[in-house]
Amino acid sequence: MLETGFHSITRLTDDPLKANGTVGRCVSSMGLRIIDDDGNDVPYGEVGEIAAIGPSVPVGYLNNPQANRDSFTADNWFRTGDLGQFVDAEGDVGIAGRKEEIINRGGKKYFPREIEELPYEHPKIVQVAIVGAPDPRLGERNSVCVIVKSVVMTTVAAAALGMAAPATAQKMLNSYMTLSTAAAQQAAQAALARCQKDDFTVAVAVVDRTGQPLVMLRDPLAGAHTPQTAINKAATAVSFRTDTTELAATTQAGKPASGVRHLANVIAVGGGIVIRAKGSVVGGIGVSGAPGGDGDDVCAKAGIAAINDAIELE
Repeated sequence: MLETGFHSITRLTDDPLKANGTVGRCVSSMGLRIIDDDGNDVPYGEVGEIAAIGPSVPVGYLNNPQANRDSFTADNWFRTGDLGQFVDAEGDVGIAGRKEEIINRGGKKYFPREIEELPYEHPKIVQVAIVGAPDPRLGERNSVCVIVKSVVMTTVAAAALGMAAPATAQKMLNSYMTLSTAAAQQAAQAALARCQKDDFTVAVAVVDRTGQPLVMLRDPLAGAHTPQTAINKAATAVSFRTDTTELAATTQAGKPASGVRHLANVIAVGGGIVIRAKGSVVGGIGVSGAPGGDGDDVCAKAGIAAINDAIELE
Protein backbone atom coordinates (compact mmCIF):
# COMPACT_ATOMS: atom_id res chain seq x y z
CA MET A 1 0.00 0.00 0.00
CA LEU A 2 1.74 3.17 -1.23
CA GLU A 3 -0.33 5.59 0.83
CA THR A 4 1.52 4.76 4.04
CA GLY A 5 4.95 5.58 2.68
CA PHE A 6 8.09 4.14 4.28
CA HIS A 7 6.84 2.15 7.28
CA SER A 8 8.83 -0.98 8.13
CA ILE A 9 12.35 -2.23 7.45
CA THR A 10 14.74 -5.03 8.17
CA ARG A 11 17.93 -4.06 10.02
CA LEU A 12 21.54 -4.84 9.19
CA THR A 13 21.77 -6.45 12.59
CA ASP A 14 18.86 -8.83 11.92
CA ASP A 15 19.45 -12.54 11.59
CA PRO A 16 19.14 -13.08 7.79
CA LEU A 17 17.44 -16.42 8.25
CA LYS A 18 14.75 -14.89 10.45
CA ALA A 19 14.29 -11.69 8.45
CA ASN A 20 14.11 -13.43 5.09
CA GLY A 21 10.55 -13.37 3.75
CA THR A 22 9.42 -10.54 6.04
CA VAL A 23 9.05 -6.79 5.55
CA GLY A 24 10.86 -6.15 8.81
CA ARG A 25 9.66 -4.25 11.87
CA CYS A 26 7.89 -0.95 12.20
CA VAL A 27 10.20 2.08 12.23
CA SER A 28 10.25 4.53 15.12
CA SER A 29 7.60 7.27 15.19
CA MET A 30 5.27 4.98 13.19
CA GLY A 31 2.61 2.57 14.36
CA LEU A 32 1.59 -0.78 12.94
CA ARG A 33 -1.20 -3.14 13.97
CA ILE A 34 -2.80 -6.33 12.67
CA ILE A 35 -6.57 -5.93 12.94
CA ASP A 36 -9.84 -7.69 12.11
CA ASP A 37 -12.83 -6.33 10.19
CA ASP A 38 -14.05 -4.47 13.27
CA GLY A 39 -10.74 -2.72 13.85
CA ASN A 40 -9.71 -4.88 16.81
CA ASP A 41 -6.26 -6.41 17.15
CA VAL A 42 -6.15 -10.08 16.17
CA PRO A 43 -4.30 -12.53 18.44
CA TYR A 44 -0.55 -12.19 18.05
CA GLY A 45 0.68 -14.32 15.16
CA GLU A 46 -2.65 -14.62 13.38
CA VAL A 47 -3.39 -13.15 9.96
CA GLY A 48 -5.28 -9.88 9.77
CA GLU A 49 -5.30 -6.57 7.93
CA ILE A 50 -2.24 -4.38 8.38
CA ALA A 51 -3.18 -0.97 9.81
CA ALA A 52 -0.77 1.96 9.93
CA ILE A 53 -0.48 5.33 11.60
CA GLY A 54 2.22 7.98 11.67
CA PRO A 55 3.62 11.08 9.94
CA SER A 56 3.80 9.47 6.50
CA VAL A 57 0.19 8.27 6.55
CA PRO A 58 -2.33 10.64 4.89
CA VAL A 59 -5.04 12.23 6.99
CA GLY A 60 -7.74 11.24 4.50
CA TYR A 61 -9.09 11.48 0.97
CA LEU A 62 -10.16 14.91 -0.26
CA ASN A 63 -13.94 15.32 -0.65
CA ASN A 64 -14.49 11.57 -0.38
CA PRO A 65 -16.13 10.75 2.95
CA GLN A 66 -17.05 7.22 1.89
CA ALA A 67 -13.42 6.39 1.12
CA ASN A 68 -12.43 7.79 4.50
CA ARG A 69 -14.99 5.64 6.28
CA ASP A 70 -13.81 2.57 4.42
CA SER A 71 -10.11 3.25 4.83
CA PHE A 72 -9.77 4.44 8.43
CA THR A 73 -10.72 2.90 11.75
CA ALA A 74 -12.64 4.89 14.34
CA ASP A 75 -9.35 5.80 16.02
CA ASN A 76 -7.75 6.95 12.72
CA TRP A 77 -5.60 3.93 11.86
CA PHE A 78 -5.29 3.54 8.11
CA ARG A 79 -6.46 0.20 6.68
CA THR A 80 -3.86 -0.78 4.07
CA GLY A 81 -5.80 -3.65 2.53
CA ASP A 82 -2.69 -5.79 2.95
CA LEU A 83 -2.95 -8.98 4.98
CA GLY A 84 -0.11 -9.86 7.30
CA GLN A 85 0.93 -11.31 10.64
CA PHE A 86 3.59 -10.89 13.25
CA VAL A 87 5.96 -13.79 12.66
CA ASP A 88 8.20 -13.50 15.72
CA ALA A 89 8.49 -11.91 19.13
CA GLU A 90 10.50 -9.00 17.73
CA GLY A 91 7.53 -7.81 15.67
CA ASP A 92 8.71 -8.70 12.17
CA VAL A 93 5.78 -8.77 9.77
CA GLY A 94 5.09 -11.29 7.04
CA ILE A 95 2.78 -10.43 4.15
CA ALA A 96 -0.02 -12.97 3.56
CA GLY A 97 -1.75 -11.31 0.60
CA ARG A 98 -4.37 -8.69 -0.19
CA LYS A 99 -7.70 -8.51 1.61
CA GLU A 100 -9.61 -8.12 -1.64
CA GLU A 101 -8.14 -11.44 -2.83
CA ILE A 102 -9.75 -13.45 -0.03
CA ILE A 103 -12.16 -16.09 -1.33
CA ASN A 104 -15.25 -16.56 0.84
CA ARG A 105 -16.52 -20.08 0.22
CA GLY A 106 -19.67 -20.69 2.21
CA GLY A 107 -18.42 -18.54 5.07
CA LYS A 108 -14.97 -20.13 5.15
CA LYS A 109 -12.29 -17.70 4.04
CA TYR A 110 -9.25 -18.78 2.07
CA PHE A 111 -6.05 -16.97 1.16
CA PRO A 112 -4.97 -17.97 -2.38
CA ARG A 113 -1.33 -17.45 -1.53
CA GLU A 114 -1.54 -20.29 1.01
CA ILE A 115 -1.43 -22.85 -1.78
CA GLU A 116 -0.41 -21.01 -4.96
CA GLU A 117 3.28 -21.56 -4.33
CA LEU A 118 3.01 -25.27 -3.55
CA PRO A 119 2.42 -26.64 -7.10
CA TYR A 120 5.56 -24.94 -8.40
CA GLU A 121 7.48 -27.91 -7.03
CA HIS A 122 6.13 -29.91 -9.97
CA PRO A 123 8.51 -29.61 -12.96
CA LYS A 124 5.73 -29.28 -15.53
CA ILE A 125 3.95 -26.34 -13.90
CA VAL A 126 4.80 -22.86 -15.18
CA GLN A 127 2.31 -20.61 -13.39
CA VAL A 128 -0.54 -20.96 -10.89
CA ALA A 129 -3.32 -18.68 -9.68
CA ILE A 130 -6.21 -19.42 -7.32
CA VAL A 131 -9.31 -17.34 -8.05
CA GLY A 132 -12.86 -17.10 -6.77
CA ALA A 133 -15.74 -17.93 -9.09
CA PRO A 134 -19.41 -17.17 -8.39
CA ASP A 135 -21.39 -20.04 -6.87
CA PRO A 136 -25.17 -19.88 -6.28
CA ARG A 137 -24.97 -21.98 -3.09
CA LEU A 138 -21.63 -21.05 -1.52
CA GLY A 139 -21.31 -17.48 -2.77
CA GLU A 140 -17.88 -18.22 -4.17
CA ARG A 141 -16.02 -21.36 -5.10
CA ASN A 142 -12.29 -21.76 -5.49
CA SER A 143 -10.76 -22.52 -8.86
CA VAL A 144 -7.16 -23.17 -9.80
CA CYS A 145 -5.82 -21.72 -13.05
CA VAL A 146 -2.65 -23.39 -14.25
CA ILE A 147 -0.23 -22.94 -17.12
CA VAL A 148 1.76 -26.11 -17.69
CA LYS A 149 4.25 -27.49 -20.14
CA SER A 150 2.00 -30.48 -20.80
CA VAL A 151 -0.92 -30.67 -23.20
CA VAL A 152 -3.79 -31.12 -20.79
CA MET A 153 -3.63 -28.73 -17.89
CA THR A 154 -5.47 -30.11 -14.91
CA THR A 155 -4.02 -33.62 -14.80
CA VAL A 156 -0.60 -32.26 -13.86
CA ALA A 157 -1.98 -29.51 -11.65
CA ALA A 158 -4.19 -31.83 -9.63
CA ALA A 159 -1.34 -34.24 -9.12
CA ALA A 160 0.93 -31.48 -7.91
CA LEU A 161 -1.70 -30.06 -5.58
CA GLY A 162 -2.50 -33.51 -4.28
CA MET A 163 1.14 -34.10 -3.38
CA ALA A 164 1.94 -30.67 -2.06
CA ALA A 165 -1.18 -29.05 -0.63
CA PRO A 166 -2.47 -29.69 2.88
CA ALA A 167 -5.89 -31.32 3.27
CA THR A 168 -7.66 -28.00 3.83
CA ALA A 169 -6.19 -26.59 0.63
CA GLN A 170 -7.17 -29.66 -1.36
CA LYS A 171 -10.78 -29.38 -0.15
CA MET A 172 -11.07 -25.75 -1.24
CA LEU A 173 -10.25 -26.42 -4.88
CA ASN A 174 -12.57 -27.12 -7.77
CA SER A 175 -10.53 -28.47 -10.66
CA TYR A 176 -11.39 -29.43 -14.22
CA MET A 177 -9.56 -30.38 -17.35
CA THR A 178 -9.17 -28.07 -20.29
CA LEU A 179 -7.08 -27.93 -23.43
CA SER A 180 -3.81 -26.03 -23.52
CA THR A 181 -3.03 -23.56 -26.30
CA ALA A 182 -0.13 -25.73 -27.44
CA ALA A 183 -2.41 -28.72 -27.95
CA ALA A 184 -5.00 -26.57 -29.71
CA GLN A 185 -2.37 -25.25 -32.09
CA GLN A 186 -1.13 -28.77 -32.85
CA ALA A 187 -4.64 -30.05 -33.54
CA ALA A 188 -5.54 -27.11 -35.76
CA GLN A 189 -2.35 -27.44 -37.80
CA ALA A 190 -2.95 -31.15 -38.35
CA ALA A 191 -6.57 -30.58 -39.41
CA LEU A 192 -5.58 -27.83 -41.83
CA ALA A 193 -2.81 -29.97 -43.30
CA ARG A 194 -5.23 -32.86 -43.84
CA CYS A 195 -7.66 -30.64 -45.73
CA GLN A 196 -4.91 -29.06 -47.81
CA LYS A 197 -3.72 -32.55 -48.76
CA ASP A 198 -7.13 -33.07 -50.36
CA ASP A 199 -7.04 -29.59 -51.93
CA PHE A 200 -9.75 -28.31 -49.56
CA THR A 201 -9.44 -24.65 -48.62
CA VAL A 202 -10.76 -24.40 -45.09
CA ALA A 203 -10.60 -22.63 -41.75
CA VAL A 204 -9.98 -24.58 -38.56
CA ALA A 205 -10.85 -23.43 -35.04
CA VAL A 206 -10.17 -25.03 -31.67
CA VAL A 207 -12.04 -23.87 -28.56
CA ASP A 208 -11.65 -24.64 -24.87
CA ARG A 209 -14.20 -26.47 -22.74
CA THR A 210 -16.25 -23.27 -22.35
CA GLY A 211 -16.38 -22.56 -26.07
CA GLN A 212 -13.81 -19.77 -26.05
CA PRO A 213 -11.53 -19.81 -29.12
CA LEU A 214 -7.94 -20.87 -28.52
CA VAL A 215 -6.70 -21.10 -32.11
CA MET A 216 -8.06 -20.25 -35.56
CA LEU A 217 -6.15 -21.11 -38.75
CA ARG A 218 -7.34 -20.26 -42.24
CA ASP A 219 -6.14 -21.27 -45.66
CA PRO A 220 -5.47 -18.07 -47.68
CA LEU A 221 -8.06 -19.16 -50.27
CA ALA A 222 -10.77 -20.18 -47.80
CA GLY A 223 -14.10 -18.41 -48.03
CA ALA A 224 -14.81 -15.32 -45.95
CA HIS A 225 -17.47 -17.20 -43.97
CA THR A 226 -15.22 -20.06 -42.89
CA PRO A 227 -13.40 -18.61 -39.83
CA GLN A 228 -16.54 -17.75 -37.88
CA THR A 229 -18.31 -20.88 -39.06
CA ALA A 230 -15.43 -23.04 -37.85
CA ILE A 231 -15.52 -21.32 -34.45
CA ASN A 232 -19.27 -21.77 -34.19
CA LYS A 233 -19.05 -25.45 -35.13
CA ALA A 234 -16.44 -26.09 -32.41
CA ALA A 235 -18.41 -24.10 -29.84
CA THR A 236 -21.64 -25.89 -30.77
CA ALA A 237 -20.00 -29.29 -30.26
CA VAL A 238 -18.69 -28.23 -26.85
CA SER A 239 -21.94 -26.59 -25.78
CA PHE A 240 -24.08 -29.65 -26.56
CA ARG A 241 -21.33 -32.19 -25.78
CA THR A 242 -22.19 -33.69 -29.15
CA ASP A 243 -20.47 -33.78 -32.53
CA THR A 244 -22.31 -31.53 -34.96
CA THR A 245 -22.95 -34.36 -37.43
CA GLU A 246 -24.94 -36.15 -34.75
CA LEU A 247 -26.61 -32.90 -33.75
CA ALA A 248 -27.68 -32.38 -37.36
CA ALA A 249 -29.47 -35.73 -37.31
CA THR A 250 -31.24 -35.18 -33.99
CA THR A 251 -32.44 -31.64 -34.78
CA GLN A 252 -34.04 -32.20 -38.17
CA ALA A 253 -37.41 -30.65 -38.84
CA GLY A 254 -40.21 -32.39 -37.03
CA LYS A 255 -37.98 -33.79 -34.27
CA PRO A 256 -38.35 -32.63 -30.63
CA ALA A 257 -34.96 -30.90 -30.63
CA SER A 258 -35.43 -29.11 -33.96
CA GLY A 259 -35.69 -25.75 -32.21
CA VAL A 260 -31.99 -25.96 -31.35
CA ARG A 261 -31.19 -24.96 -34.93
CA HIS A 262 -32.74 -21.55 -34.34
CA LEU A 263 -30.42 -20.67 -31.45
CA ALA A 264 -27.84 -17.98 -32.16
CA ASN A 265 -24.47 -19.26 -33.42
CA VAL A 266 -25.55 -22.92 -33.34
CA ILE A 267 -24.46 -24.82 -36.46
CA ALA A 268 -25.98 -28.26 -36.94
CA VAL A 269 -23.86 -29.54 -39.81
CA GLY A 270 -20.78 -31.78 -39.84
CA GLY A 271 -17.35 -30.46 -38.97
CA GLY A 272 -17.61 -29.79 -35.23
CA ILE A 273 -16.21 -32.49 -32.95
CA VAL A 274 -15.84 -32.67 -29.18
CA ILE A 275 -12.34 -33.25 -27.81
CA ARG A 276 -12.29 -35.47 -24.72
CA ALA A 277 -9.56 -36.61 -22.36
CA LYS A 278 -10.07 -39.21 -19.66
CA GLY A 279 -13.80 -39.02 -20.15
CA SER A 280 -14.02 -35.24 -19.74
CA VAL A 281 -14.73 -32.62 -22.38
CA VAL A 282 -11.59 -30.50 -22.72
CA GLY A 283 -12.39 -28.60 -25.91
CA GLY A 284 -13.75 -28.79 -29.42
CA ILE A 285 -12.52 -28.50 -32.99
CA GLY A 286 -14.42 -27.07 -35.95
CA VAL A 287 -13.65 -27.15 -39.67
CA SER A 288 -15.42 -25.19 -42.40
CA GLY A 289 -14.83 -25.10 -46.14
CA ALA A 290 -14.53 -28.73 -47.27
CA PRO A 291 -17.16 -29.94 -49.74
CA GLY A 292 -19.81 -31.06 -47.28
CA GLY A 293 -19.91 -31.80 -43.60
CA ASP A 294 -18.36 -35.22 -44.11
CA GLY A 295 -15.22 -33.65 -45.53
CA ASP A 296 -15.01 -31.23 -42.64
CA ASP A 297 -15.35 -34.17 -40.24
CA VAL A 298 -12.43 -36.00 -41.83
CA CYS A 299 -10.14 -33.02 -41.27
CA ALA A 300 -11.38 -32.40 -37.73
CA LYS A 301 -10.76 -36.03 -36.80
CA ALA A 302 -7.24 -35.79 -38.21
CA GLY A 303 -6.63 -32.84 -35.90
CA ILE A 304 -7.76 -34.80 -32.85
CA ALA A 305 -5.68 -37.81 -33.90
CA ALA A 306 -2.58 -35.61 -33.87
CA ILE A 307 -2.95 -34.99 -30.14
CA ASN A 308 -4.50 -38.35 -29.27
CA ASP A 309 -1.52 -39.78 -27.40
CA ALA A 310 -0.62 -36.54 -25.67
CA ILE A 311 -3.99 -36.04 -24.02
CA GLU A 312 -4.77 -39.72 -23.45
CA LEU A 313 -8.17 -39.79 -25.10
CA GLU A 314 -10.81 -42.23 -23.94
